[in-house]
Amino acid sequence: MEGFRDVVSACGFEDLGFSSLKFTWCNMQEGSNRVYLRLDRAFANSKCFNIFKDAKVYHLVESTSNHCLLRITNSCSLPPTRKHRFHFEAMWAKREAYQEIIEATWNGGNSLITPEGIASNLSRCASKLTAWNKSVIGNIPRKIQEKRKALNNLITQDHVGSHRVAIDEIKKEINDLLDSEEILWHRHNKIHWYKEGDRNTKFFHARASDRRRKNTILGLWNDEGRWCDDKDSILTTALAYFEKIYTTSPSGIQEITNAIPTRVIEEMNPELTKTFTSEEVTRAL
Repeated sequence: MEGFRDVVSACGFEDLGFSSLKFTWCNMQEGSNRVYLRLDRAFANSKCFNIFKDAKVYHLVESTSNHCLLRITNSCSLPPTRKHRFHFEAMWAKREAYQEIIEATWNGGNSLITPEGIASNLSRCASKLTAWNKSVIGNIPRKIQEKRKALNNLITQDHVGSHRVAIDEIKKEINDLLDSEEILWHRHNKIHWYKEGDRNTKFFHARASDRRRKNTILGLWNDEGRWCDDKDSILTTALAYFEKIYTTSPSGIQEITNAIPTRVIEEMNPELTKTFTSEEVTRAL
């Protein structure tokens, strides 16, 4: 088994997880001797995850075997749309217009005396920065491709070096866009250990995709043992779980306190609870 784990690790494989049944094998015995285990698993590497981002594994009971079939699908159903939270992008600070937007929005807003005014100004700043990012900065990968295409055309036409200035300028623009892309993926991955300038966007893209896959809830088991995989049933199951754990009255407190070793014995209490004197206060100070 240790050798199998070493091979999985060396190949960069990750478990695809599963939906529906929790097990893939049964020993087919009766009563207390019956055993269910998840012996069969589906693995894939990061390249596969990037191609099949919505892959799901289903355990299907097979009538002619004590193992379940593994059915792997790549669901194309779109996730429900939701309002995105505001995220500050570190690459904004490298642009001159960023400071101007902050000052104009903040100074032209509501009073800063009240908490409501501060919250309103923060909300306006977030809206202005989001709109500016969408209209001015836009889709960075697409801009990089457009600039590279333009650079290729210029170099193709530059037979006598007449386009040197334009080529240098567009190279600078591409490098600035690559820096912005690197910082963007840095934030998406929550990776804090690498230095700015160590570009490896393929690695960052894989990390972000893996993080999004792990954070996706495909389904939940409710208290009745039923698998819930649609939006409404997942929400109901999650709410019921947290309501249960936060409203259940604690039990067995006496047994827990009895198991804690006693440090203060009965003979110590009179000395600990007696009124202190002014001489003791003076001596302590």
